[in-house]
Amino acid sequence: MTISLTSTIWSLSVVETLANDLRAEFPGRNGFVARNLWNIKEFYCPFSSIEKLQPLVAEISWSKNLLIMSRCKDELEREFYCT
Repeated sequence: MTISLTSTIWSLSVVETLANDLRAEFPGRNGFVARNLWNIKEFYCPFSSIEKLQPLVAEISWSKNLLIMSRCKDELEREFYCT
């Protein structure tokens, strides 16, 4: 329990620091908040392993990809909405 809690706190701190660093490095650019970085990670995990979806998701806006990711739980359903 202690290790997982420590790991979780460390992860939250690292992502928040990364978000701050990205905002400092790219002033005037939007989207570099911790929640969005977590969304990027959650997006990468299911879509990175499905090669035929990779070019399709590049054609869709980020907000639509987030919607598909949050509502579709299996590969076939994601593929349907990405095409």
